[in-house]
Amino acid sequence: MDSLVDDKSAAFRKYRLIALAAPVVILGLFVVYLFLSEFGKNSIIYGIEALVIALAAYYHLKQLIIPDVDYGVTRCLRLYKKSGSPV
Repeated sequence: MDSLVDDKSAAFRKYRLIALAAPVVILGLFVVYLFLSEFGKNSIIYGIEALVIALAAYYHLKQLIIPDVDYGVTRCLRLYKKSGSPV
């Protein structure tokens, strides 16, 4: 789905770089968790979860900020309700 919106060209590079902020924040919060808690089995499970969430957050943020392409591909992904909108 991502390849329909982002063709990996230089024109979309800034959106890919901005979207990297989301996984950095998620992984940063996990590092803070590691420093504040004891390392154990739960830390490994939380680390795997944080990695999956970080990967998903990258694509979600990128699809929110990238300009729409032909046929409104990203418009259907952005299903948040605007104020005054009937949808």
